[in-house]
Amino acid sequence: MNPDLTKLSERNSLLLREAMQLYPFTQGKLIGESERDNPTGFYSLGSFYSKTLSETIWAGIKKYADHRELLRSLRNILYLDKYCPELSKAMPRFMGVLYVENNPESIIMEDYSQGGNRRVHCLRVEQKDIFPQSLLDMVTEEDGRVDLEELIHLYGDVSEKLSSTDGLKIMDVNSIHWNKANRLKVANFKAQLMQDTASLNQHCLFLREKIE
Repeated sequence: MNPDLTKLSERNSLLLREAMQLYPFTQGKLIGESERDNPTGFYSLGSFYSKTLSETIWAGIKKYADHRELLRSLRNILYLDKYCPELSKAMPRFMGVLYVENNPESIIMEDYSQGGNRRVHCLRVEQKDIFPQSLLDMVTEEDGRVDLEELIHLYGDVSEKLSSTDGLKIMDVNSIHWNKANRLKVANFKAQLMQDTASLNQHCLFLREKIE
């Protein structure tokens, strides 16, 4: 059966293998960084041609100060891919965990900035209407509370028409604070993912040396 390339979970392993065209990976210039709860830095890796999607794709690596956030990112993006299909156009073309000597080291994913050549805009807190209802249902507590100041970091906008949602791309998937009803579902999803090693490894790349 041919993979459904509109779903990240089905195209991811194909794109990760194609990203190995860039190996050995060399950490490029710093594209962006965050000093929020868990500091991160995003670095360019360059571009490669994908036969799967018939287009050139830019790649980068995202480094977390706390490596526990790496598998959390993978879990969250795959959970959204499964339960929030309205976000399919905002998904990165690929995203996986880079392991070095069997230890999670960083995230490798699409570089929306195309090596720093395209601006990625931050969004404003009051832009609540940009989130699909299925996502809001996952983060809204029973009393109606939603942490929009944190959730707004989920997106970056690569378009010049900031009033449109066409250019929205998922940036910080760990900015999502699941509501009580979804926390158990997410925990169970993670447990199943970690137990199924073969499936988990489809979303990972294993290297012998650190990226310099």
